[in-house]
Amino acid sequence: MKIAISFFFMCFMYVNTVYSLSYTRDAIFTGTFINCYGVAVGTADSVYVTDASSNKVFRYSLEGEYLTEWATRNFDDVISPRNIAVDASGTVYVIGIPSPANAPQVYVYEPDGTFVTNWGNYSGGDSLDRPVGIAVSFDNTLYIGDGSQHIHHFTTDGSLIERWSYSGLHGIRGIGVDSSGFVYVSDEWNHRMLKFTFNGTFVTNWGSFGSGPGQFDRPSGVGIDSKDRIFVSECGSNDRIQAFDTNGTYLTQFNYLDLGYGDAHPDEISIDSQQRVYIVDANPACNGLIYRYREYKPYGELILVNGATGEGSHETPYDFGETLYGNVDSATLRLSIVLENAMGLTITRSGGSTNFWASGLSSIIGGGTNDNFAVFYQANGVISTSETATFTIESTNNMAPITFFVKASTLLNSPTDIFAGDGKYTNIVKITWNASTGAEKYIVYRNTVDNSGSASDISGEITSTSFEDTTANPCEIYYYWVKAGCNNGWSDFSESDSGYKRLSIPMNVSASDASYTNKIEITWNTSTGATKYKIYRNTVDNSDSASDISGEVTGTSFEDTTTVPGIKYYYWTKAGCDATGWSDFSDSDSGYAKLALPINISATDGTFTNKIVITWSTVFGATGYEIYRDISNNPSNAILLTTSESNKYSDTSIDPTTKYYYWVKGTSSACNSELSTSDSGYVILTSSDDGAHGKWKYKSKNGKAKLKVKGMGMTVPLANYLEDGCLIGLKDASNNETVDGPHALEPLKKKKTGEVKKWQYIEKKVAIIKYIPKSDKLIYKVWQDLPTEIIFFVQPPMETAQNAYEIAPVFEIYLRPGETVRNGWRKLMSTTVEDN
Repeated sequence: MKIAISFFFMCFMYVNTVYSLSYTRDAIFTGTFINCYGVAVGTADSVYVTDASSNKVFRYSLEGEYLTEWATRNFDDVISPRNIAVDASGTVYVIGIPSPANAPQVYVYEPDGTFVTNWGNYSGGDSLDRPVGIAVSFDNTLYIGDGSQHIHHFTTDGSLIERWSYSGLHGIRGIGVDSSGFVYVSDEWNHRMLKFTFNGTFVTNWGSFGSGPGQFDRPSGVGIDSKDRIFVSECGSNDRIQAFDTNGTYLTQFNYLDLGYGDAHPDEISIDSQQRVYIVDANPACNGLIYRYREYKPYGELILVNGATGEGSHETPYDFGETLYGNVDSATLRLSIVLENAMGLTITRSGGSTNFWASGLSSIIGGGTNDNFAVFYQANGVISTSETATFTIESTNNMAPITFFVKASTLLNSPTDIFAGDGKYTNIVKITWNASTGAEKYIVYRNTVDNSGSASDISGEITSTSFEDTTANPCEIYYYWVKAGCNNGWSDFSESDSGYKRLSIPMNVSASDASYTNKIEITWNTSTGATKYKIYRNTVDNSDSASDISGEVTGTSFEDTTTVPGIKYYYWTKAGCDATGWSDFSDSDSGYAKLALPINISATDGTFTNKIVITWSTVFGATGYEIYRDISNNPSNAILLTTSESNKYSDTSIDPTTKYYYWVKGTSSACNSELSTSDSGYVILTSSDDGAHGKWKYKSKNGKAKLKVKGMGMTVPLANYLEDGCLIGLKDASNNETVDGPHALEPLKKKKTGEVKKWQYIEKKVAIIKYIPKSDKLIYKVWQDLPTEIIFFVQPPMETAQNAYEIAPVFEIYLRPGETVRNGWRKLMSTTVEDN
């Protein structure tokens, strides 16, 4: 239907139609495909169709002309294509069921079908699993729904941004994204639609099982036009497409016709720049038809006649919403209308003052079926700025009524539905609005308070209906307004909407690794605009289950003193401020507190005959210990002897004649402590030992006894015992009473090396004792008469000489006067010594 309207009034005129939204089929595409699932309109005036039977993608012009086709295969990997989407650059994304099963599930092509890459292998867990729905967002990211009832948000190269599901989801089919980034998902077997924010926060749902307006029988395809109208197909018994606004409010529906090919199966939907709706029929019996529908509405042009003093200007009234500008001095309204298949036309008016608008219809001029007629209304005066008249055109053959308004307006209408993003981006605040009829340009204003009077122009004159504010400061809420303009001036301010940048995540988060035994220190860089931070911790690298351990802090470092040493922790930070809340989680970093050194190391000294028992204090956080050993007191030479879960170990792999040194390390899954300080230990020698080797000489003359060892001396060198503070002396073999000593020998060391060159005890006229470690030579002289048989003994350190008899000797050697002993022997205090 064409309508031409002329206005001749001394004011601006605004024309807007409100009519029943309806659609009519205007094209059918047929091809060689058999089992088509997906359809997408590309940027290069192309329509792409997927065919699951042939594993191909077909490309057509917008009018259905065949252009090309290609197989969805890359070497041995192939997918049975399901759905398809095209981004702003024309890149084509195809999803489907792969073969083999672990092959990529997303294929990427140039507009002409040249293969670019594939990605999205199924690997279990949270990976993409049998994708069914795909949509491209305005920011050129991808949303894909899969058979595991999850929505995945990817970059175009396949990097995962978000992944979420929703309670009770049962059959994801179609996905769409509107101009504000909201995501719409059809839930087939729950017969409903779901709406989410860009990052998966649930907003609303609508629908239930049934055939009424707003009800569904298995909703499937989802398409969204440039006016953010949501189109949903139904693959159940309703065989229709319904349209909704972004809140789920029902707008209209139109039946889906199968043209007698079999049961209709409307599936995926795509919409071109002319708002034409493309629907794929997935029923193989229909041979893969693609239907195209357009909106059925009046169209035409405005004309000026009858005495205009200025011709004026106007925009093409495709949707009967426009503003007429110009100086006019007549008062006649003329409508020239062309209708499609209309019969029995009538036109009525309501509203408008009778002193201006004629109360009756002046004339209707038309032929046979009233498909072309003219309408004249005569006005009696000059219209006022508040004058409005409503006209309704109807037909007797049930054509949808057409209702439009004519009113005076001295200004353009202000833009509506102003939306400023609340923390969606860290680098911009994006402002969007609806176009104002007749507007040629816009200006965006900003203020820090909700007062347009002091707001500043931040955009200059722009022609689009969106603007990105890159100068907004983080942590500050701004208020935005928009004015619409044309050559004759500007509208009033729109309603305001507030928005803000999301704080950037803190960068360079670092947790200390074994720097301290009692804490882990976490540091990070300042986030611009942030006034506070929170630190989160977990024992696995998963921020979802991490706990806030700091509360709000103002610095850029934090000491976690609640850790257990030896356990690896993962840390995240968030930046915050009072105005806009908290940033996303930062990247994680792991850290751990080191284990303290084991202390109180103790190795038994001659307590047992068959082992040395090593004990130490437990280390907080240690799950085990490592025991090291060497025959010298040098930790760099120590070798790992064994491990232990307790703080005690019995070393039975010993040489009874050797003195050993022991060190201990604490161990855990995250780290080990350093070596402890050492302690030495040895065993009691038993009768099975060979005794002393070399030559022992003993003689007594004039009250002076001399005990002498030549050559290799004793099996166990005295130096080991002297280092531990053992005492030596002589006893009467007949009654076991001490006759000399016990004495503690003092070391004489070399100045340069500190090596002990001699141990000695000198008390003139009493005793002179010298021991040279290098040659293992002992000289023992006493000035007294000695018993016939004496015992040379070595015993552990004692507090006083008086209680020497109470301490069991380490070993004893019997000596007889004038006798050379090649193999001396030790008297055992007991035959066996065991620990508890």
